Amino acid sequence: MNCKIAEFIWPCLEPESEQEKQKDNEKLQSSIEEIESANWNDASPMLDEARILFDREYQRSKSAETKATVYLGVLAAVIPLAATILGQLTEFVDKSPTCISILLYILIILGTLYLISTGFWAFKVIKVQGYYRVDVPDFIKLQSLDDIQSALCKEILVGVRRNWKRTNDKTTYLKMAHEFILRAFIVFSLVILVMAILALISNF
Repeated sequence: MNCKIAEFIWPCLEPESEQEKQKDNEKLQSSIEEIESANWNDASPMLDEARILFDREYQRSKSAETKATVYLGVLAAVIPLAATILGQLTEFVDKSPTCISILLYILIILGTLYLISTGFWAFKVIKVQGYYRVDVPDFIKLQSLDDIQSALCKEILVGVRRNWKRTNDKTTYLKMAHEFILRAFIVFSLVILVMAILALISNF
């Protein structure tokens, strides 16, 4: 129960252990070996599907980056609002009970940490990384082979398989950014609500 509460307050991403990294690398190498040893009588249908898979994986990666950019845009809009709330907070603290003042300061600090964490994970999503694809040197190498279609299909599938980890990492980082920006929204909404209630009480 305590772990669930702690996870709700501050989501954490468990780092990958060395054993897990080694296991992933072994699976990757095994998959690549299976692709390279495949033998198709007619590679045309497989080549079309391989291109679709590659495009789908590429779009999945770009979609994560686009959403992360949106989150960063939201942060750029929210930070001035947070600064304004912090500037008005001193007025409410002077008129509020000590427990309410402490609660407001805790919420502001927590909300700010959530915003910082959102930016951290969003930047990890859009961080420039290598991306495997079939490029000019690969086509030059393939032109000397007998079965170009089959070889091209294998090159594309190997690229797709190598890109899985990077795309999955981007998706995971995006989920973390989402979790933190959601909590930041809830916290600052609570701050505004408490301040509105205090203002209403002071007027009456």
